[in-house]
Formats: sequence, C-alpha cells, structure tokens
Amino acid sequence: MKKLPVLFFAALSVCACITNGMEPFAPFGPGGPGGDQPMPPGTEGSTYEFSTIEYDGLLATDSDADVADKSDADIYWEAEAESDGTFKNTITVTYVGDNATVEMSKNAEKVYTYGKEGAHIVLYPSGDDVKKCEIILKGSSENGSLKIYNTTDPDDKEAGKKTKLTLNEISLKSQSGPAINYQAGKRLFLHLADGTENYLEDCTEYKDDAYYFIGKTSADEDRKGCFFSEKAVVVSGKGKLTVKGNYKHAISVDNDFHMRPGPTVVVTGAEKNCLHCNDEIHFTGGYFYASNSTAGGKGVKTDSTLIVDGGRLVVNTSGTYGKDDNGEQESPKGMKIDEGITINGGDITVRCIGKCEGAEGIESKTSLTVNGGKIDVMAYDDAMNAATLVKFTGGETFCLSTHNDGIDSNGNIQITGGKITSIAANMEAAMDNDNPGVNSNFIIDGGEILGIGGTVYAPTSTSAQYCIVFNGCPLSTTQELAVKDESGTKILAVTSPQGSQSAGVLLSSSKFVKGGNYTISIGDTVYQTVTLSNKITTIGSQTGPGGGGGGFGPEGPGGPGGR
Repeated sequence: MKKLPVLFFAALSVCACITNGMEPFAPFGPGGPGGDQPMPPGTEGSTYEFSTIEYDGLLATDSDADVADKSDADIYWEAEAESDGTFKNTITVTYVGDNATVEMSKNAEKVYTYGKEGAHIVLYPSGDDVKKCEIILKGSSENGSLKIYNTTDPDDKEAGKKTKLTLNEISLKSQSGPAINYQAGKRLFLHLADGTENYLEDCTEYKDDAYYFIGKTSADEDRKGCFFSEKAVVVSGKGKLTVKGNYKHAISVDNDFHMRPGPTVVVTGAEKNCLHCNDEIHFTGGYFYASNSTAGGKGVKTDSTLIVDGGRLVVNTSGTYGKDDNGEQESPKGMKIDEGITINGGDITVRCIGKCEGAEGIESKTSLTVNGGKIDVMAYDDAMNAATLVKFTGGETFCLSTHNDGIDSNGNIQITGGKITSIAANMEAAMDNDNPGVNSNFIIDGGEILGIGGTVYAPTSTSAQYCIVFNGCPLSTTQELAVKDESGTKILAVTSPQGSQSAGVLLSSSKFVKGGNYTISIGDTVYQTVTLSNKITTIGSQTGPGGGGGGFGPEGPGGPGGR
C-alpha cells in the first residue's frame, strides 16, 4: 500500500422552404408522384433520405466571436490568468505509451503533488488548496488516464480553486476508467490548444482507480463517462477534441456545460448519452457533433435547461428501445431536455432515426422557445415536442416526422415570428396541440408558416394573422406548392419530400391581408384562388382524424373534419 498525504492505493440539409417575397430554396429533386398517403422518406415516391449525418471533418469557424470578458470569471479562464495570459502554477503531463512524466513549475510544486502507476496519473494538493493552476496534457497512451483533485477536503463540494486543463495534442485511452476524471470542487476550464487534435476513449468495464483520498473508495466518487467532471466545464480554444464513450456517457458533467466560440468537439459514440449534464447546457459558439447508435441513447441530455446562442450543432441517434438505470424501457432522443429549451441563434441539425415510439428529435419536458437560428430536425416520432409550450418568435425551422407530428405541444403553440416548415406523417399533424381551444391554444400572430400532414390543427380564431387551411391537397415530390399574391409575388412555397393525393396543409404569412386575393398553384397549374375574408379560410374537407382549433370538431379518428 502506498502511503500518501491524503490518498491511498486501492485495488442533410433540408431543402423544403418558406419564402417571404424571395425565391424558395432548391426543391428536393426528382422523385415519383405520391400515392394516396404521405410516404416515409426513403421509400419509393419520396425524395428525402432518412439517415444520420456523417461528421464532415470541418472545424468551428467562429473563433473571432470569442472575445473574453475578463470580468466574468465563471466563463473566461482569462480572468484567472496573469496579465500576460499565463498561470504561475503549471503542470505538464506527457504520456508516452505505458508511461507518463509530470513536470511542475516551482510555484506548482509548493501546492501540488501526484501519484503514478504506469501512465495513470493522479494530481492532488500537498497542503494548501491549489490556486490558479494550468494543467497541460500531451503525448499518447493506449492505457493511461488523469484524475484531478484540487482540495484537501473531499467532503467540501465547494472547496478548491478553478483549474485550466489544456489539451495539447493528447491521445489518451483508458483501460480502467475515465480517460479524464475531474473530482475538484470548482469549475474546470477545458482549453483545446489552437490547431491541435485531441482524442479520449474509455473502456467497457471500469476498475478501481489506483488512488483515492484516505478513507474513500470508488463508491464515494462518480465515474459516469470517458470525460467526467464533478463541477462545471467551460470549453474554449481553437483545437479539436474527439471523444468515444464505451462504458456509459462520452462526456458527463455533474454541473453546467458551456461551450465558447472556437472549439470543435466530436463525439463518435457512447454507450448511453453523448453529452450528459445535471445542470444547464449553454452553447455560445463552436462546433459540437454527436453520433449515438446505442439502444435508448441520447445525443444531448440534461436534467436542467438548454440554451443555444450560437455555434453549430449536429446531433444523430439511430438506436431503438433501451433500458434506463432502473431497468425501465426508454426511447432514443436527439436532445432530451428536462427544464426547457431556448434557441436564440446557431445552426442546429438533429436526426433521430431509430424506428420506435418516442424516438423524437428535440424534446423538452417543459417549454421550447425559438427566437433565432437555423434548425433542421428529422425524427421517426415527433420532430419537436414540448410538454407545456412551443413558441416561435424568429429563426428558420424545418421539422419532419416520418411516423408522427412535425411539431407537437402538449400545451400551447404560439407563433409571433420566424419561418417554419413542418411536415408530418400520414394521419398526423404538422402542428399538434392537445385539446385546442379547450385546455390549450394555438395562436399565430406573425411569422411565415407552412405545415403539411394528414390532418390540420387550425389556429384559434383569436389569432391576429390570417391563415389558409387546405384539406385534400394533392402533393407531388416533383411539383412545388406555392401561394402567390395578386401581383404574382410568391409568398409561401414548398416542394414536399413526400407525396400525397390528400394532404392537410396549413398556410399563414405576415403578407396575408384581409380581403386579399391569393392563388394556390401546384406546379404550373393554378389549383384555386382564395379571398381572405376570415382569419381562417378553409378549402376542402378534412378526411383524417377530427380535432383542431378554430372549428374542427373532436370527432376522433375517421370523423368529419369540416368547418
């Protein structure tokens, strides 16, 4: 047994579009005409490929937007550094095969020491709590790891100081546990050195670590993934980090996760979730890519909130039903967020293609608000789902479900702005809210909206913006559905990725005015001219399920759907 001061040794970008006085995006391309029902993408008569998106090999390009605010020491490590941007306490760990060396600056030697077993390194305080330290990792090992403590009191969850961990061309695979395990009491600044490529991977079964605090065992420490942190993590730099989680999660943080502009993080696989957090996830920039093929796996999961202000996110899941930690059945999700989603910017692409109920693209257990950004979601089940509210004030959103609703709220839907295209499966709704006009409301007060499904949930009559409900619309994958005003200006347009001889279509635009005359054309043929005399103008009769606000009666499946 090794006696230590405080430790001991132990054993596709979507092409359907909405236009607002502009030319539409390119159509989906050649394809056969639709049959009697909308066909799932990937089948004959459909022009959309139902598949995940491979990592494109690109890096984040928004580093210029990363301007450090040194007054915010919770987000910017620069606030902790000296005036020249360096740290007085530096520790460099260099991995070479089954061995690793540790070099400490004179200042760091006063407050830090380490334990070592082959290429498995544990850093811990030798007395006073560590202050303003940078740890630098480099080299390569197929059987190595790093665990970091920075407090002498493991029971004080708020003890210790913030730490900067710089990855500088490190390739680290662990055969015993997490590749990096941060057990400190304050947040970690994870910095990807400019121009570097870094790699982390863990094993399928975890063993006891070589070192723990005296009196502590593996039962006293969480080890939930390849990269694990007890405290908040802030990612910065202009480098790239690739992570593969073989035991549980790829990246697991028991606190907040924040990604600044500049870094690129690629998760190539996880046994459970690619990114798993207990608290808030916040993207202000960077490029985050995740791909998960395991049963019940999630791309992004948090018990708290998700905020996206910028950056690029590409999230894929392709597994089917799995089991949670309690042995209960769980479904895969692209993003599963427990306390609410706010999207203010960024470029988000989500694919959830596992063929099972509940395989949803973006799910919020409370509300989902889109204020900006570009969003492209495709899922087997609902593309977007929220428990209480789906709200759009801006941005460009495309949602497609092959077997359920495009956008589904178990509460209200509110639209005041943005461009929204939502495509649902046969007999399902492009925009669905439970008990419309009874327990919830579907309000359209602005924006450009085009919804296609088997049935239409119309907005409530108190909506400020004029709408057209088009029942029995014949759609082809080779012909554009367009709405033009009296001058011939195209207002709304889409070439559907799946065809139907009797689709339900919802059209609404800020360009619509009372008394205005509008032509609806399919290909080169003018299908009908509509005069908007009411807030909701209906064409044809609904043949699918009843329901829908502002006039559709709740007769149930197969019931009449006229106004």
